[in-house]
This record gives sequence, C-alpha cells and structure tokens, in this order.
Amino acid sequence: MGRDSFSAASFRRSPRRYDTPEMRNSKTRLEFSPLLRTTRQASKGEYSSGRGGGGNTPETPGMYNDTGVLSFDQVSDSMESFNPKESKLGQKDGNSGIPLNQDKQPNMLSELPLKEQEKAFQAQKNEIFGLQFKIYLLEQHLDKTSPENVQKTIKENVELKAELMHLRQEMQKKDKQTDTSELEGRIRTLQMDKEDLEFQGRQKDREVDELKDRIDELERERERGGNNNDSTNDDNNSNEEELEDLRYQLRRQEQEKDDEIEDLKQRIAQLEHEVEEQQDSGEQDDRISQLERELKKAEEVRDSVQSELEDKQNEAYQTKVDLESRISEIKEQETTIRNQQDRIQQLLDERRETETRAKQEVSRTIEDREFDFEQEKRNLEWQVKSKEDQVESLRQSRDEACDELSLVKKELLDTQNELSNVKLLLTRCNNDISGLKSEKEDLERQLADAKATTDHLRESSRVIPPSTPDPDQVDKLRGELDALRNQFSTKESNWSQEKTYLEDKISSLERMKDSYEKQLSSILQDDKSKEGLQQAIETEKNRHVEMKRGLEQEISRLQTQIGTLKGQLEGAQKETENHKKKVKELEVKVQEMDDDLVVSSSQLDEVERQKNNALAQVSGLQTSLKSQENTLNAMRDINQRESQTRRETQERLQTTEARERELISQCESLKSRVTQLEFERESLQERYDYSVNKKLETATSAAEEAQRKLAQIEAERDKLLAASATPKKPSTPGGGVADKEYRKLVHQINTLKRKEQLTRYDVDHYKEGTQRLKRKLGETTDLHRQHIQKMVAQMRYLKEFASRQTAYRFDLGFMKSFFLKQISMYQAFNRADLAILQDMGIYPDYRKKSRTKPKFKHVALAVLAAVRLKTRHDRYVEHRSKRVVLKKRS
Repeated sequence: MGRDSFSAASFRRSPRRYDTPEMRNSKTRLEFSPLLRTTRQASKGEYSSGRGGGGNTPETPGMYNDTGVLSFDQVSDSMESFNPKESKLGQKDGNSGIPLNQDKQPNMLSELPLKEQEKAFQAQKNEIFGLQFKIYLLEQHLDKTSPENVQKTIKENVELKAELMHLRQEMQKKDKQTDTSELEGRIRTLQMDKEDLEFQGRQKDREVDELKDRIDELERERERGGNNNDSTNDDNNSNEEELEDLRYQLRRQEQEKDDEIEDLKQRIAQLEHEVEEQQDSGEQDDRISQLERELKKAEEVRDSVQSELEDKQNEAYQTKVDLESRISEIKEQETTIRNQQDRIQQLLDERRETETRAKQEVSRTIEDREFDFEQEKRNLEWQVKSKEDQVESLRQSRDEACDELSLVKKELLDTQNELSNVKLLLTRCNNDISGLKSEKEDLERQLADAKATTDHLRESSRVIPPSTPDPDQVDKLRGELDALRNQFSTKESNWSQEKTYLEDKISSLERMKDSYEKQLSSILQDDKSKEGLQQAIETEKNRHVEMKRGLEQEISRLQTQIGTLKGQLEGAQKETENHKKKVKELEVKVQEMDDDLVVSSSQLDEVERQKNNALAQVSGLQTSLKSQENTLNAMRDINQRESQTRRETQERLQTTEARERELISQCESLKSRVTQLEFERESLQERYDYSVNKKLETATSAAEEAQRKLAQIEAERDKLLAASATPKKPSTPGGGVADKEYRKLVHQINTLKRKEQLTRYDVDHYKEGTQRLKRKLGETTDLHRQHIQKMVAQMRYLKEFASRQTAYRFDLGFMKSFFLKQISMYQAFNRADLAILQDMGIYPDYRKKSRTKPKFKHVALAVLAAVRLKTRHDRYVEHRSKRVVLKKRS
C-alpha cells in the first residue's frame, strides 16, 4: 500500500460533526467528540493550517459506511490528512510526527516557554491518539477483508439464503394449512350459525305467535276498557271545552271593558275640551245641564261595568271553586288508585309468599319421595340380585342333580320306572322353576313400570310451574301426594310380602332338593331294598302332588296379585294424567292471572298518565286564572282610582252648585226688594204728589246707583262664574247684606279656583312623574340591552381566548416533548461516544469545558419557535381586531 493509492476525493465526514469551512479554520476546533475535553487553547494561527487541523487534532471517528466500518479509501484519506511537516514539533526525516528521543528535541522544547511546551505536549498526545485510532480501524478493516473472513461471509450468506428458502416454503405450507383450517373453521362456524339462526327463527316464530295472541287479548281488553275510558274522555273533553269557553268569554269581556274604558277616557277628554271651550263662550247653563246628563250617563255606564265585573268575578270564583272540587275529586281518585295499587301489591306479595311456600313444600315432598324411591329401588335391586344368585345356584344344583340322576340311571337299570317318575317330578319342578322365572320377569317388568312411573312423576314434578295461584290448589296437591304416598306404602308392603313368599318358596325348594339328595343317597346305599324305594317314591309322589297343588294355588294368588298391581298401575297412570291435566290447568290459570296483572298494571299506567295530564291541565288553568285575577285586580284598581277622581269632581261640582243656588236666591231676594221699593214709590207718588217727588228722586237715584253697583257686581260675578264654569243668573239689587255675602261668595270662588289649580298641578305633576318613570324604564332597558351585548361580546372574546390558550398549550406541549426527545437523543449519542472512547481506553476530563458554537439543529428549532410565535401573534392581532369590531357594534 503506497501513498499514491490514497484518494483525497473519497474522504467523507460525519454529518454529526462540524464540517463547515468556518469550523475547519476556526481556532476553537479542539476535539473530535463532544465528551472528549481537551486543554488545548486557541493560539495566534498556530496548528490551524490544513484540512486535518495541521496534524494537531485527529480526524473524527464518524466516517463510517453503511456497514459500520471505515472503507479503505476513507482510512487512507484520513491517514493522508495527517501531514507531519505542518507540525512545528514534527521530525524532518518524514516520520509519523511522533517526537523521537533525539538530542535536538530537548533543545527545541527548552527554547519554548512553559505554556508553549504544554501546548506542544498536548498536540503530540492528540496526534498519537489519532494515529492509534486509525491503526485500530485499519486492523478491523483488514480482519474483515481477509480471504478467510470473506469465505466465511459467503458461506454464511449461502446458508442464510438456503434457510430463507426453507423458511419461505414452510411459511407457504403453513399459510395453506392455516387457510384450509380457517376455511374449515369458517364452514363449521357458518353451519353452527345456520343452526343457531334456524333455532332463533323458530324461537322468533313462537314469540311472534305468542305476541299475536297477546295482541288479540290486549285488543279484547282494550275494547272492554274502551267503554270506561270513553266516559272519562268525555268528561275531560267537556271540562276542557267549558274552560276554553270561559277563557274566551273572559278575554272578550276584558276587551270590551278595555274598549269601554278607552271610550270613556276619550269622552272625558272631549268633555273637558268642550268645557274649556264653553268656559270662554257664554252658553253655560245649557252646557252644564248637558254635562250633568252626560256625567249621569257615564256613572250609569260605570255602574253597569262594575256590576258586569262583579258578575265576571263571581263566575271566575265559581269556576275556581269547580276546579278545586275537580282537583279534590282527582286527588280522591288518586288515593283510591293508590289504595288499589297497595292492595294489588299486598295480593302479589301474598301470592309470592304462598308460591314460595308451595314451592318449598313441593320440593321437600319431591325430595323425600325421590330419596325413599331411591332407597326402595336399591333394596329391590339388591333383592333381585340375591334372587338371581339364588336362581343361578338352583340352576347349578339342578344341573348337578341331573348329572347324578343320569349316573343313577346308568347304575340302576332295574329301577327305571321309579326313576322315570322321579324325572317326571323333576320336570314338573323345572316347570315350576320356569313359572317362577316368568313370575320374576313379570315382577321385573312391574319394577320397570314403577320406575317409569316414578320418572314420569319426577318429570311432572319438575314441570310443575313455579307459581301456584291458590292455597286450595296447594292443599289439593298435598292430598294427592298423600294418596300417592299411601299407594306407594301399600305397594311396598305387597312387595315385601311377595319377597318373603318367594324366599319361603326358595327355602322350601332347597329343602325339597335336600330331601331328594338324601333319598338318592339312601337309594344308592340300599340297592336291594326296592320296597322302601317304592314307598319313598309314593311318598314323594304324594308330596309332589301336594306341592303341585300348593304351587298352583300360589300361582293363582300371584296372578291375582299381578292383576291388582296392574290395576293399581293403571290407576296411578290415570292419576298422573289427571295430575298433569290439573297442572296444565293451573299453568293456564297462572298465565291468565299474570296477563290480568299486566293488563291491570297497563291500566294503572294509563290512569296515572291521565292523572298527570289532568294535573298539568289544572296547573295551566290555575296559572291562567291567576293571570286573569291579576288583570282583574289591576282593572279594579284603575276603576277605583277613576271613581275616586269622579267622586271628588262631583263633590266639587255639588259645592259650586250649592253656592250658585245661594247666590241666585240672594239675587231673587234683591229683585223682590227692588220691586217692593218701586211699588212703594208708586204708592207714595200717588199719595204724596209733590212732597214726596224729591224723596222719590233721591230714592230712585240711590236705587239707580245701587243698580249700577249691582250690575258691576253681577258683571264681576259673571266673570268669576265664567272662570269657574258655573252657571249664574242676573240678580237685582237688594238689601244691605248682599255686599258681604257677595264678598264671601267671591272669596269661596277664589278658593275653589285655587283648589282646582292645585288639582290640575297635581295631575300635571303625576303625568310628568309617569313620563319620568317611562323614560327611566327605557333607559334601564337600554342599559340592560347594552350590558347583554357587552356580555355576549365578552363571552365571544373568552371563547376565542380559550381557543387560543388551548392552541398555545398544545404548542407548548409539542415543543416540550420535542425538546425532551432531542435531549434524550443527544444523551444517547453522548453515551455512545463515551462507550467507544472507554473501549479505547480514553476517558474525558470533566473539569475542562469547551467553547462550541450552536449547532444547526438548535438554530432550526429556534427558527421554528420564532415562526410559531409569529403565527400566534398574528392570531392574537386578528382576535383583537374582531373584539374591537364587536365593541363598536355593541
């Protein structure tokens, strides 16, 4: 390997290191790993020339290829990058830059100061480390590129390929197997699903049929209950119609009253205007009378309106009373319904208690019967087994006896006749045994029938419904169970008697067998005593005849017992069938009762709904009545105020009319006095012609002056009366008291005018107060509207602010997670670098710190943060502009 084989173009740097020209030429480039701290400081351009840092800093170990190993070109390039000539401390003979122990080196180092010497030592350490690291990498590369390793890798690749092919084939086979197993499993699941669907379809059909039956029953019940609901619906509809009529009448009457009040107000305004106009004109007397008539008419109208209002109030009170009575009736109906519900609940609880008790008793009885039956079954099985064993033993003994008899026949040829009789007897005994076998089989069949009946009874007891409607039926079932127990006890006694009889029979047969054996033995012993044998045969014949008779009797008795047992079994079967029928009837009754309960519960629900609707209607009527009462009270207050004002005006008019009458009477008295004076003057003129003329002239002059004064007073009075809108009549001069009275009248008229002015002032004051209140109300409504608009704007702003806050928090969370992941990544990289260095025997110096520039990632993250902050600021400005627009609109 020569130096010419190295290519500088193949040098590749790690992307994780500082590979910019600025960083290459910078004075702070002191290390190749972020954890390898060095003591080298930047000098004035020293050790900074060249791409490799003047040989002062080793190359980075990040120059790996895809396999994680340095290529040969990269290693050569990294080796070439070290130039010992560029180092001030390098040797002149072209060595690797490691200072040798020559004589000139101490002189060179001794010539430098201590700081420069330290720097030179550090540079040499770095160079040595770089060379050692490159040698290590070259050795690894050579080991991997050796022919042995290459052959190993080829073999491994071939084996791996073969394994891959084998694995692929196995995977294909397994895929096929899994596909077939999945298909089979799917087919099975589909079949199961099909069966389940068919079963569900049948179940649904049954449910549909049951629902149809239930619908028919409900329709019948609805038709029955329709008649009852029609009456309640008619009552409710009639009550609603009456309430609607009353509401319409009240609204119409209120409208009519409002119209009448408006007409009266307009009429009063017209009258006031006319009075003001006629006060200026001279036509007062007729107008006052007309006004009085109109006032009387208005009072009559007011009285009629008040009477109508009172009538309507009485009607409303009556409707209220009717509604209260209706409400009380509804409450009574509710109490009755509740009582009925409580009663139904009590009945249901009682029924449940009875059902539970009956269930418990039935279960107990069934358990007892099952336990007894099992015990009896076990006893009978044991007895049958013992009898079978006995029969087998008898069969064996019979076979042995037959063998012995055949031997006796062979030995005793002389006694064939006697032995033939014995054979006959034995054949009869065999017949008896066969009869006993048939009887045993009959008994076994009876036992099987009894087992079947017990199983049937057990199934019927299981089929018994969990609910029994009445205690009478439970008592009946108990009686039937007691009867079945008695029958079972009788059957048990019969079976025990039959067992004892069979045992006695078997014992007698055994005794007969023993006697036959003894006789045979005696016959074998005494061959010569034929007479004794004949006598024994006769005795045996007689015994056999007797036994035959006894057996026939026993057979007849057993046949009769079998017949009775058959009859009993038939009766038990009939009783079980009757019991099944009763159980079905009870199930039907229980189902009917359940249906009735469901119907009653639905009826109760309907009644409760009707009650709730009625209560809602009543509450609505109550609210409407309250609103009508409030309107009537307001109208009543208005009418009372108007009547008070009218009474006050009438009282004022009456006082003015009384004063006017007094003035008119005084004027008439003055006129009568003037006429008397004129008559006296005429009489005096007639009596005293000339002497009295002067007195008459003086009197006439005084009368004229008095008349002038009276005319002036009357004119002033007319003016005052015209101002006070009270009619006046001309008066004639009278006595001397007229001036004082006239003055009093003038004073009273003035006081009345002042009072009228005060009342007008009060009216104006009240009008102004109402106008002020209206203005305040409008201002308050405007303020409320403004406040509401501001609140809406604030709510919108708060919503936007919340959305911004959520976005800001999401961004903060993202940034936090991003930075944490970045930090973890940096820590992983640092740990990896530290592990590599520790493997190489190099440990970092944590006491020293390096001055590094920010990385590209940090800059990129800062840019991203700035962009996000800019977008957030733009959103804030946009929302702020929207808020300003909303404020302007509000």
